[in-house]
Amino acid sequence: MNKFKYALLCCLLAIPTPTRADVSTKMPSQQIDFAQLQSKLQEISDEEFNKLDTNKDGSISQEEYIEYMVRETRKKSAKSFSQLDTDNDGKISKDEYNDFISQATGQMGRFLKMLQEQTKE
Repeated sequence: MNKFKYALLCCLLAIPTPTRADVSTKMPSQQIDFAQLQSKLQEISDEEFNKLDTNKDGSISQEEYIEYMVRETRKKSAKSFSQLDTDNDGKISKDEYNDFISQATGQMGRFLKMLQEQTKE
């Protein structure tokens, strides 16, 4: 998880999630220091920009952007590959792939069922 996503997640986790009762009545009151939040997000944004601006000329060229996206995609692809390669043999077998598809469609089915139940309420 990159620093920006991590900081955003931390900020979101600091704000209590409303329960069903809270939504129907009122949200809990809490003071949020938006100036501090904005400052931290700007700091993280600057760090991310500097990571992409590899030649440090103050701008991100198309080449720099593409190189960054390729690196990030490779990292994510390697992680997802290792999750699918459950026997760790360096290959995804037909059975491993089918297991993944079964799990994914099962999760999607449960999600759709939950949505249907919520719309009935």
